[in-house]
Amino acid sequence: MKRSGLTKKYVWWAVAAAVVAVLALSGWASGLYIRWLWFIEVGYESVFLTILTTSLKLGAASAVFFFVVLALNVYAADRATRGTMLVRSLREIEFPGIEGLETAARLALYAGAALLSVIIGVEVSRRWDLFLKYARGVDFGVADPVFGLDASFYVFKLPLLMYVERLLIAALVLAFIAAFAVYALKRGFAVSQRGLHVHKPVYVHLSLIAGFLLALKSWDYLLLRFNMLSTSRSIVHGAGYTDAVVRIPLLNVLAVVSALSALIMIANVVVTRIHLPAAALGAAAFAAGLGAVIPGAYQRFRVAPNEITLERPYLERQISFTRLGFDLDGVVEKQIDVTQSVTRDDLEKNALTIRNIRLWDPRPVKATYRQLQEIRAYYGFNDVDIDRYVVNGDYTQVTLSPRELSYDKLPSRIWINEHLTYTHGYGLCMSPVNAFTPEGMPDFFIKDIPPVSALGRIARPQIYFGELQNDYVFVNTKAKEFDYPLGNANKFTEYRGRGGIPLSNPWRRLALAVRFSSLPILLNTDISRASRALINRTVALRASSALPLIVYDSDPYMVLHRGRLFWILDGYTSTRNFPYSEPVQSLNYVRNSVKTVIDAYHGSVDFYIVRDDDPIARTYARIFPGVFKPISKMPRGLRTHLRYPHDLFKVQAHVYRLYQMTDPQVFYNREDMWAVPVELFYNNEQEVEPYYTIMKLPGEPKEEFILMLPFTPVGRDNLSAWMCARMDDPHYGRLLVFRFPKKKLIYGPRQIEARIDQDPDISKELSLWGQKGSDIIRGNLLVIPLGKTLLYVEPLYLKAEKGELPELKRVIAAAGNRVVMDETLDGALSRLVRERVSIAGAPPTEEMKPGGEPSALRPTPTERGEIPERAREHLRNAREKLQEGDWTGFGREMEELERLLKETE
Repeated sequence: MKRSGLTKKYVWWAVAAAVVAVLALSGWASGLYIRWLWFIEVGYESVFLTILTTSLKLGAASAVFFFVVLALNVYAADRATRGTMLVRSLREIEFPGIEGLETAARLALYAGAALLSVIIGVEVSRRWDLFLKYARGVDFGVADPVFGLDASFYVFKLPLLMYVERLLIAALVLAFIAAFAVYALKRGFAVSQRGLHVHKPVYVHLSLIAGFLLALKSWDYLLLRFNMLSTSRSIVHGAGYTDAVVRIPLLNVLAVVSALSALIMIANVVVTRIHLPAAALGAAAFAAGLGAVIPGAYQRFRVAPNEITLERPYLERQISFTRLGFDLDGVVEKQIDVTQSVTRDDLEKNALTIRNIRLWDPRPVKATYRQLQEIRAYYGFNDVDIDRYVVNGDYTQVTLSPRELSYDKLPSRIWINEHLTYTHGYGLCMSPVNAFTPEGMPDFFIKDIPPVSALGRIARPQIYFGELQNDYVFVNTKAKEFDYPLGNANKFTEYRGRGGIPLSNPWRRLALAVRFSSLPILLNTDISRASRALINRTVALRASSALPLIVYDSDPYMVLHRGRLFWILDGYTSTRNFPYSEPVQSLNYVRNSVKTVIDAYHGSVDFYIVRDDDPIARTYARIFPGVFKPISKMPRGLRTHLRYPHDLFKVQAHVYRLYQMTDPQVFYNREDMWAVPVELFYNNEQEVEPYYTIMKLPGEPKEEFILMLPFTPVGRDNLSAWMCARMDDPHYGRLLVFRFPKKKLIYGPRQIEARIDQDPDISKELSLWGQKGSDIIRGNLLVIPLGKTLLYVEPLYLKAEKGELPELKRVIAAAGNRVVMDETLDGALSRLVRERVSIAGAPPTEEMKPGGEPSALRPTPTERGEIPERAREHLRNAREKLQEGDWTGFGREMEELERLLKETE
């Protein structure tokens, strides 16, 4: 009866373990299946298969390797001590043990080895990228100055070699522990008053493992030499004087000592004497101790007193490679003289620049958009972006923001509402950066629901894929899909896009239910075989899921192109292993080599390479052939909206503040280091952020869209230079720096802010507004170069203390020794030059209307040339759907074909 009870107990435990295993396996399998279907949806099955097959091979190989190593060592230890236990004596200090490993104990050891091997295999499988980069890496064409190896060795090969070395060490350490445990249990050695007594096979086995560990340590010393080129131990990032003269030669010696010690340990297999392994380990430890002490002493007593003299060539390497790593080696510097005053002639020569001075900062305009244009509580403006459009022939800078659906704000958050009814956002708001109504509100180009536009018809205003963290939804269901509010009623729609996973069989539905742990997916009767599941709807998640090797920018932005909405997301290739380059945020090489375009309606994801000279991007193209498209294949209308990333420019500006000093002596003393100036924003001091603007660069024939940032000397407030990134063809990505004369005072933002505060008229008016229950918001102070002079502009907003609607009420302008304020920019400029000017008005637009296709946004001839190819594609798709009997798909493709043909009219 007792045995029967125990049997039942074990059965229940076995059943529980089986249930847990099945649940875990089903969750993993359903997730994998859904990922496969999603990759089919976006057209990147090859990426999925490459990652999956590489991961499975690596995981299986490493798991088998670890199991074989552990199991062989357990088996060898068990066999070596079978029937040959040391004779016990009364004076022996005993280890708790067993007479022999029973079957259950052996199975437990092997089962533990198997479980540990599987865990390690899973972990190794996640590092598939290391192996693919190693196998497909492209040369940089840049050799390191110490070993003469191409930079690709440090970026693609060294990380894998160090990872494999750590895995091998881990395998041998675990094997040593397992063998030692068996020997301890079976009394393969004993400690008595007369010393340590070790059975001969124990000497052989453990000496062999220790020998291999020392051999791996020798390899580790050799790899550490290369690792010195991307790490820091002195004022030099990378190998400095002490590294080159002392540490690297010492590491070579340590590698030899470890190799010899390994041979001694292996020789102990034959000799089996305790003094040999002790001598080998002692020699290795003594050499390692010398290797730790000697370089530090040499650095302190030999190098530090003569630091700049000895480190000079190594600082030159650091400067050169850091500039190369952050793409600053091609920066063009120009000297520019500046006059103190602004004249009417300066304004008129730079009229387009004046018309695009940004009075609406993204932060207050975001609050204004939310108050005026969210329309319903469940809509939200996540972000406001800066871009440029040609409006009736004028190159115009605008702010725009898509109106996305926020599930957190739904009035009733039930499953049907979140996953079947409310599926998408709708439209966008757009306004010029410099125009405002008499009430201080933005002067909209596009607003309301449905969109009322002065820039042409928006054919697909629905936003199914966006920035907000929205969950999965089902479309083409029997439930009504909400489109937009219409008076007291609602307008409903049916999704006609190409996105989503078709639920053509019940297995897909079951997999989705398991994947999202949602029973309603199985039980809901509105979901049918014609329905589609839209998952990975966040722009950043969609891009990173499709191509995980790329690092994506934090700020995707929306583009209106041919009546449709697209997201553009910048992608970076980067590494922390570029030799001699000083890291920023743990990276020391970065390129904006990839532009990702995501259709807000269809969800299609397209990757374009904009830097074909980037070895990392070329390596990724070899790993995933056919995924990247050349930038020439991007539609021209989208190409004209490419922006230089704000995040990348900010990092480059941070690096350039120091690395614009190329003389090692000046660099060492930090004699001419720059800083980012400080301004007042929302009445608080903060560093000036890089800002987009349209302006005519000194010496250039026309205005262009740029991203710029001024600099001041460290510890001072006057301007020393300003830096910009160009964005218009054919100069996209070029970096320019304009230096001011060092002997002339050029006011910086903080000095202008102080002069604003000191102006009695402005100060009086600001104090008066503050006493009326309003909050004064001081916007960004913009430094606007106009040829050889500088114009400073700062907008002022008023906001009720308990309100959330900032109003643009005043504009402050400054130049030279004059600071003025007026209700409009034209008024402020007129006061500044003491002549009436009328330049800064927004470009005229056609009447705001829901439909139409005015000249402002009609397709260019180049864009029309793209339409026939797309039309042929839809026609081919329609024929395929007809052959498959998919009438819904056939109708959808014909509608797209009809829409494209209308665009050619």
